[in-house]
Amino acid sequence: MTLKNFKYFITEVINEGTRLQNKEVSGHESKGGIFTSTRFWSFIISVATLWILPKGFSGDFAGYIISFLGIFIGLFSAIIISLFDKSATLLDEFSQKDIHEQTSIKKVKNHIVQFTGLTAYSILHALLLVGLLSFVLLDARVQTNIFQYHPLFTIEYIDTHSVFVFFGVTFIVIHRVLVVFYFLTFFVNTTYSITSYFSYLSSEYKKMKIDD
Repeated sequence: MTLKNFKYFITEVINEGTRLQNKEVSGHESKGGIFTSTRFWSFIISVATLWILPKGFSGDFAGYIISFLGIFIGLFSAIIISLFDKSATLLDEFSQKDIHEQTSIKKVKNHIVQFTGLTAYSILHALLLVGLLSFVLLDARVQTNIFQYHPLFTIEYIDTHSVFVFFGVTFIVIHRVLVVFYFLTFFVNTTYSITSYFSYLSSEYKKMKIDD
């Protein structure tokens, strides 16, 4: 796979995931703005985590989360593939069905598209998190207490070592903020896609009337 194709596919998943965050199953724009507010609060929590966890994440925590994300990626990738098989039968003789059946099929299609798009977006976040958390396992310096360093306000104390320390601490801060932010975004997207699809299934089950 060329870099151009890789960039194209990644961009497609990001664009579709972003679009579906602001769409309801009916296809209309979402009025709640839930993802706008959750991104804001996710960023606030991510920054606050710098003080809550001054040494960052332990190696055990990183290992557990990577294992969990690996299970998630495998499981939900299989679900997406199975949903594609289901969607392939939706349009069979679609034009010959009555208006009520066509409306129901369109609704099913919208649910599948939304669940697939948001789940693929969550898988992308999971892969990104695996990459970020790998730094914790590969380099113990990522667990450095950032508050043991203090900014220098006079130029005469700035040397090559202090410059390297500055960039190192900056990398650690950005790394920790991104880990928490992407984990919260992953959690929100996954929860929304699962609950949305469950809501659809629940409504379909309620339509099934079985006589005793």
